[in-house]
Amino acid sequence: MYNNLEINQPEGVSSLENLYKDLLSIKANDLLSSKIIDNLIAKVKVIIEIYRCKPRLPLYDIEKAIIELCKADKSIQGVTVKILFVSKFQNIDTSKLGLIKVNV
Repeated sequence: MYNNLEINQPEGVSSLENLYKDLLSIKANDLLSSKIIDNLIAKVKVIIEIYRCKPRLPLYDIEKAIIELCKADKSIQGVTVKILFVSKFQNIDTSKLGLIKVNV
């Protein structure tokens, strides 16, 4: 799979990082404006950290691997991907069983 940091980032993180950089570059002489800007910077930073730490499935990586597989073998008509969730003790949790079908 692809472990590139840019690919694995959740949607919106790059936009939030750009907003964070823009907020850092704002200079205000008014004390009230400075406090408002500082609060906005802190809130955006917290949102970025939440998005980065939130666990998620690498669906983009799975999709790219399927596309490359289909490009390599033209005889493939469809792909079935079974996602198994494993508990702490390496038991498969069937209540969270996921199945993806892709018709090519």
